[in-house]
Amino acid sequence: MINKIDDQLIFITLKFNIMKKIILIFFLSVISLFDRTKSQEVCSSNTNKELFNIEVCFDKFKGTTTLKSINDSFSSGHNLDISNYNIDFIYEDAFKTLKKSIKQIKLNSNKIKSLYENLFIDLSNSLIQLEFRENKITGSINHVFTSLYSLKSLFLNSNQIDRVEFETFKDLLNLENLNLEENEIKYLSKDCFLNLSKLKRLILKSNQVMFIEEKTFYNLIQLNYLDLSLNKLIQFDHFIFKTFSLLTDLILSNNQIEILEIDFMKLNVSLINSIQLSFNNLKTLKNNTFQSVLKSLEYLYLGDNKIEYLELDSFKNLNYLKGLYLENNLIKHLESGVFRDLIKLTNLDLSNNHLVKIDNKTFVGLNFLSNLRVNFNRIIFIDQNTFENLARIEVIEFKFNNLVNLKYFSKNNRFLKTYALSNNNLNSISFTFEDLSNLNENLDLSSNSFYNLERNWFNHNKSNLRILDLSSNKFEHLKKHYFENFKHIKKIILSNNKILSIEENTFLNLNTLTELDLSENSIFNIKNSLFKNLQVLNLGMNCIKFLDRRLFDLKSLAQLNLSFNMIDSFTIDNNRLPYLKILDLSNNPFLIEINIENNTELTKINLNNNFNLKKLKLNHQLTKLKSFYVANINSYLFQTIFIKSFRNLNDLEFSNSNIT
Repeated sequence: MINKIDDQLIFITLKFNIMKKIILIFFLSVISLFDRTKSQEVCSSNTNKELFNIEVCFDKFKGTTTLKSINDSFSSGHNLDISNYNIDFIYEDAFKTLKKSIKQIKLNSNKIKSLYENLFIDLSNSLIQLEFRENKITGSINHVFTSLYSLKSLFLNSNQIDRVEFETFKDLLNLENLNLEENEIKYLSKDCFLNLSKLKRLILKSNQVMFIEEKTFYNLIQLNYLDLSLNKLIQFDHFIFKTFSLLTDLILSNNQIEILEIDFMKLNVSLINSIQLSFNNLKTLKNNTFQSVLKSLEYLYLGDNKIEYLELDSFKNLNYLKGLYLENNLIKHLESGVFRDLIKLTNLDLSNNHLVKIDNKTFVGLNFLSNLRVNFNRIIFIDQNTFENLARIEVIEFKFNNLVNLKYFSKNNRFLKTYALSNNNLNSISFTFEDLSNLNENLDLSSNSFYNLERNWFNHNKSNLRILDLSSNKFEHLKKHYFENFKHIKKIILSNNKILSIEENTFLNLNTLTELDLSENSIFNIKNSLFKNLQVLNLGMNCIKFLDRRLFDLKSLAQLNLSFNMIDSFTIDNNRLPYLKILDLSNNPFLIEINIENNTELTKINLNNNFNLKKLKLNHQLTKLKSFYVANINSYLFQTIFIKSFRNLNDLEFSNSNIT
């Protein structure tokens, strides 16, 4: 029995010794493999355009690239660019071999994850600009920029930095521009910028900052631009701006700010020009909210919030404000005189709110207003004299509302250029457009319910209107008196109506008319005396079957669209359209014959989808033709077309036409 036990012990001992040897051999193999992989590092030198010799090493085992050294012995440059080198790491001594005064280093678009402390300490007296854009730097970067006393610009945007502390930038005494955009910063220590007294521009956009302590920006006495947009700010201590005496631009948009305290900046800012608070969660504006920025604020952005109500003195004494943007909120009502103190305001945007009515005192005091936009609301009524005091107004837009009738317009608006009322329910006008004699650019009445234009609406010989848009209404018949007083009109748009007929001479006396759009109607016949000096004529998508040859005796016509009609033949003879450049006859299913032999100026011809075309004659000297579309027409027609003679042709479509 004892012998058996001894034999078992001996066997176990032998087995244990064998296992030890196996483990030892395994570790020796790993060490050997590690030694071999160390030798897998391959280094190479590259000389850039400024003759810097850059040595990088690629580790085949780890799959990483390391910046090892930089030699500037043969370089006379002061700007070093090592961007897009696929670098993962930088040797601790990589910049110690530099002998000359380097002013700028770019290491953008690499894969750098971490940086050694004191990495640039040997460049402390020369380096002015340092860039690490679009890398993978994570965690803290404390002590990396030690002793860079001359540095003025530092770009660390698009990395993964998660915090900024006092030690991070404490030696950058002359820094003027700091960009930390698009990182993962959640925390800013209260003294992280303490030594940056010369900083002028600070960008913290696209981070995860939720709160800013009172003294975070303490001593930034020269800062003029601060961007905190696209963070997670809900509120902030109003004393954080205490030292910003030179601030001109403050960007707080795209946060989660819910409340602005009265006089929320609590500072004596004499130079502030712009405050951006759009895309937050603001619900109301209290009286005197901007009390401390009265003297200089010119642009205030409050769009895309949840503002329902503006207190009467929300903008009190903002006498220098030029642009106020309140679009995309929930405002239902405007107090009379709420804008009364904005005596220099030029741009006001109230689009996409819930406004129902505009009373006659809404815009009191806006003597310099030039652009007013109140689109996408629910307005059914505009009070009389609403625009009376807008002496310098140039653009008025009330598009996409519920207006049914226009009752009044002021003669005082002598600078008005554009009056846009599209996408309402307008069907009548209760005043004459004599009141609009100063309207000298664009009247947009498209997408309404007009079916007639009364003679007295436009009964005024001094109309300076250039563009009239009546598209998408309910017109069936166009009468001669509709446009007879538009002596300066250049463009009339009547597309997408229900037009069946046009009285003779309706457009004939409009000597300045150069563009006419009658597309998407139900026109069967065109009188030959309709047009005179047109350059662009669109008759596409109608029911036109017959064309009088005399119709196109238009010496100035450059573009003609007759697509999607019922035309059976088309002929241009005797040089009736000598300057025609673009011709669209596509999708005329009954078109049998086309003859345009006498025209040599054409640059584009579209004949697609004319399945029944039997005869096609083109001028063989169309040397200016660039685009020729002949898809889905009879193939035998091309026997008479010498396409090779169109030497400038660069766009040819002939699918299902069998051109060889």
